Amino acid sequence: MRLHEEYIIRKGLDLPVILYEKRSNVFFRSKEDPYQWMVFNISWVDGRYAPGMFCMTASKPRHNGYEENVFFTCVSPTEKMVHWEDYSDYVTDYAKNVAEDWFVVSDKERNLALWQMFLQVYDGWIVENTTRDFYRLVEESISLDNDFHKRSTAFRNARTRLETSKEISQLFKYEIFPLAKGHSNWLENLINV
Repeated sequence: MRLHEEYIIRKGLDLPVILYEKRSNVFFRSKEDPYQWMVFNISWVDGRYAPGMFCMTASKPRHNGYEENVFFTCVSPTEKMVHWEDYSDYVTDYAKNVAEDWFVVSDKERNLALWQMFLQVYDGWIVENTTRDFYRLVEESISLDNDFHKRSTAFRNARTRLETSKEISQLFKYEIFPLAKGHSNWLENLINV
């Protein structure tokens, strides 16, 4: 726990905890459609001749994006650059706006969320190159009627089957899976109030 977090909690202040980290991200799941995803990234960009800025990007997985080697599409036309002094206001406003339609997936569910994004990006390839047994594992891994343990087991088994295709397995391992790092609990708490 950082000093300002401890102070806010100890004093019982009604203030959000906002951290100024070099890299933060969260995965959103739509409140209307549980199979619609968005990734929100915050990264610090050092300024060469001026103070640095925070770069904010929101993107969604692109259906069959593997065909064009474009896995995610930006939600807004460009990334948003935010000055340090405007950062807390921007993040607080963004959290209020996005919370109307989206909620943050917990750290525990991140791998399953990435799996579903992967399935969306490689949908066409999966249809053409996998078996009916694989489809059953996919169904078990994404069904919200199943508990976390059952979905996780199905995900691991399906991922093991994908390892027969070295190219797809490596793409998942090196292009998609690294997004799991950098989950921001403070941002999750700010949005999932």
